[in-house]
Amino acid sequence: MVKVTVDATWRLSRVEFHMPATTENGVVNGFGEVLLKNGDKSYGKMPGDTIMRPLGDVMKDVVELDGKPIEFATVLVALGTFMEKWRLEDEVNPPVGRATEPVTVDGTPPNPPMREDLPPPIDV
Repeated sequence: MVKVTVDATWRLSRVEFHMPATTENGVVNGFGEVLLKNGDKSYGKMPGDTIMRPLGDVMKDVVELDGKPIEFATVLVALGTFMEKWRLEDEVNPPVGRATEPVTVDGTPPNPPMREDLPPPIDV
């Protein structure tokens, strides 16, 4: 058996916002990953800690960035502004693979297959 000692460094890999009609009831989740390295040799990564905060609790949280205080609510406004900018860009120049014609969905779930349409059971 070979034993390898590695440095484990946590980093943020994904952020999700769950924002219902009122932001006080919304949640922000941060998903981390741990990078495993020994010197210049990488041994991959593994899931890291997950952070969850109710938006109502953190809207007024402040951090310093480049010596300037930034409130979390300002980050959300900036994110919304970027999303609107990109939405307008996509209207003019749709991303590859995106439907260019509106798709109508009637809200009716698809019917399950009929019993006679299912394949026969497999004997094991």
